[in-house]
Amino acid sequence: MDLVERRRELAELERLLDRAGAGSGAVLVVAGPPGSGRTALADAGAATAREQGFEVLRGTPAGGSPGRRVWAQLVRDAGGSDELAGRLLTEPEFSDLDAAAVALCSRPRRLIVVDDVDLGGPDAVALLALLAGRVVGRPVAVLATSGTPLGIGDEVWLGPLSPAGIGGVTGEERPEVRHALWVASRGLPGPARALAATIDAGAGGDPVVALALATASREGFLEVDTGLVGLLETALARVCDDATRARLEARLAHGMLGDTAAAARRRGLVEDALALARRSGDRAVLAEVLDARLHALWDPEGAPDRLAAAGEIVDLARASADLGLERRGLFWRFVALMELGRIGEAETALAAFEREARLAGDAAGTVMVGSRYAMLATVRGGFDEAQRLIDEVA
Repeated sequence: MDLVERRRELAELERLLDRAGAGSGAVLVVAGPPGSGRTALADAGAATAREQGFEVLRGTPAGGSPGRRVWAQLVRDAGGSDELAGRLLTEPEFSDLDAAAVALCSRPRRLIVVDDVDLGGPDAVALLALLAGRVVGRPVAVLATSGTPLGIGDEVWLGPLSPAGIGGVTGEERPEVRHALWVASRGLPGPARALAATIDAGAGGDPVVALALATASREGFLEVDTGLVGLLETALARVCDDATRARLEARLAHGMLGDTAAAARRRGLVEDALALARRSGDRAVLAEVLDARLHALWDPEGAPDRLAAAGEIVDLARASADLGLERRGLFWRFVALMELGRIGEAETALAAFEREARLAGDAAGTVMVGSRYAMLATVRGGFDEAQRLIDEVA
């Protein structure tokens, strides 16, 4: 199922192995976003190679390790000396990289697979480029996966599947659910499988509504994710209970922030969502709607209102034991206090946010805190401290 609608890519893998088997090696880079099936294709290539009598060597730059480390390990696996592998690791200006390439090409009918080569940084990519020139005329194939195109050897880009393909990957046969999965996953098989495993767990058992509530926008600031907006519109026609409708309307209003022609509708959606949330009596829903309202109805003059709403979000989130919403309220408090010029109080709010983010293991929140501390240092003229914090964030 992982290889649904990947016929062209599988044909490229077969072509790579055919060329190596005929004595004319090549490099194939399988590129695509996370969840597009890069690893599944690499697995398929390795399995086919073994069936055809190829020796398969495989490695990956794990955990942000230096790019040369994966190649050093592959050199050892290929029968190269420990001295050669050590020089590859320890000598930044190691000029005899050809020796490493020769070791990797030392045996016929060999497939070298490097997963996520781009994660190894420039060194890993540079060695792949070097190897691409050395396998020509040799019975050796190289298969690499990457999150971005590299411009090395032959490349295939793993684009999204069709709604039918997503149905094939997930086993989902209901047309409306299959289409919702396709929108929510952007057509990528990995996210689609993960979403399919959870869609019937909430939202009153309606999978379309559950997907509309769970799907995060992937557009940038002040851009409209039209797929998500459409999914939310579809979901709204399927619900009648106050709490769920409030959440959907609030999300829709937030999602339409980049549509300059939709200001009146955003306000209407948010106000209706707020009334429904208060009527539902669900404190977590009310906090979520208040948070969305602050995003959807941004008003440069509305800092006092934002400060009051932030306090209400924090109180509601604490009462409903929702730590994620509480952190969002704490951050809104910081933003509003900065807008009001109450910098000392804002720093105290930021420290509270930082404490909660660290306790929750919120890596993105922790990085964001560092950037805001750099901003505060700049405001106070502490430019050396600001630069230190900027470097730490980077």
